[in-house]
Amino acid sequence: LQQGPVLGRQAVPASRRGRVDVGPGEQWPLDRGACRASAEDTPENGEQAGCSVHGQPAGRPDVPAKCTGTHTYVQDVTLPGMLHAVYEKGPVFWSQVKTHNLDDIKKMPGVKHAFVVTRPAFEPNIINGDPGLEPGIAIVADYWFQANNARKALKVTWDEGKFGGAAHTSTVYATNAAAMVKEEPHDVTRNDGDVAKAFADLPKNGGKVITGNYAYPMISHAPLEPQNCTAWYHDGKLELWSNSQIPGSGVNLAAAAAELQPAQVTLHMVRGGGGFGRRLTNDYCAEAGYIAKQIGVPVKLLWTREDDMSHDYSSS
Repeated sequence: LQQGPVLGRQAVPASRRGRVDVGPGEQWPLDRGACRASAEDTPENGEQAGCSVHGQPAGRPDVPAKCTGTHTYVQDVTLPGMLHAVYEKGPVFWSQVKTHNLDDIKKMPGVKHAFVVTRPAFEPNIINGDPGLEPGIAIVADYWFQANNARKALKVTWDEGKFGGAAHTSTVYATNAAAMVKEEPHDVTRNDGDVAKAFADLPKNGGKVITGNYAYPMISHAPLEPQNCTAWYHDGKLELWSNSQIPGSGVNLAAAAAELQPAQVTLHMVRGGGGFGRRLTNDYCAEAGYIAKQIGVPVKLLWTREDDMSHDYSSS
């Protein structure tokens, strides 16, 4: 496919862009090529000699920068006058801040801003999709290590709400799961044949029923690069530099957190250091967008590895 101005390391003439090489001296428009390719077999090896792409080795233009450490990832983004932020959240989902020592935190070296972020109560019992901005405490400083050092000095108590307490522990969840497997199925995906009769007839036919319960852990995605986002609110608009597996969701959540319309938010996609499903949720975009709206200067929010492990939306 001759689609862009550069293919690998060779410039593609303007006359060949958006076209498909199908053989010596023959080209198709891209849309025709797609239709023909779906209806016909690809050329045999002997016919590939005249093609510039099909059947030919193709270099990876991103590999040299990755191998030499010069590739730009989200964490490498820098803007003039940029500050650095951390975001402290409670030990339980949607915990609200009860007490804090922010007057002391604001006196620490390099700290420019420190404030509580309150959110309306989370009403659903099940998290359906990306919840966005959680309550917490934002600390912004000249340098990230200053913000993180101030965070370590926080003295916070949390209201854990309905998701805290004895009803939400691993022991209770395991007990509930053991009880549920003894119940009748809650949902039927398919209903083929008479399963109950087949089990009842097993002993007559010399068979036996073997049962077993299997469980798997919910674990962190643990991408190599922790979640981070650079945000800048200016001229009534919000710009984000980050990585997301669902960019539209990141824009919507950041807009909601900053009390803007999605049309006022621009997300510049930057290569991320791994996703594996973690960047399907865009809480870090919402947090950075909210902080940027409050302080009015460029700010980079960077999670710690501990943040990434403890506030992941775990996968199985």
